[in-house]
Amino acid sequence: MYLQCSYNLFTKCVGVGMITSNDIVRARVTAEIKSNAVKVLDEMGLSVSDAIRMLLIRIAKEQAMPFDVKVPNAHTREAIKDIKDGAVRTLESFEDLLDDMDAEITRDEEVQKRPEKDQEKRPESNSRNR
Repeated sequence: MYLQCSYNLFTKCVGVGMITSNDIVRARVTAEIKSNAVKVLDEMGLSVSDAIRMLLIRIAKEQAMPFDVKVPNAHTREAIKDIKDGAVRTLESFEDLLDDMDAEITRDEEVQKRPEKDQEKRPESNSRNR
């Protein structure tokens, strides 16, 4: 019996036999990312399918990602939730961002200038943190 192993999309070598792979994996990426990846992979003699297959084989074998994936902290998780919930504003330009930040600073300064009666609702800062 002649055994041939190849790294094409449809076959993989298992023991002494060949198994036809029929599961398809799809991933959405921008055209720019795909184009850049294809250029790099071509230089390595690999296709995008080869790279994805290699990634999935390592994940299955090692039961882990082959690179570090960090768990976001509470602040980052809240920001991600806000984005998903549509609770963020988008601005058209950097100038708009600067104007928005200036307006926020002005609002904060106005709050600080209010009489003590209005500020009683705000917790006082600890003098050690100054």
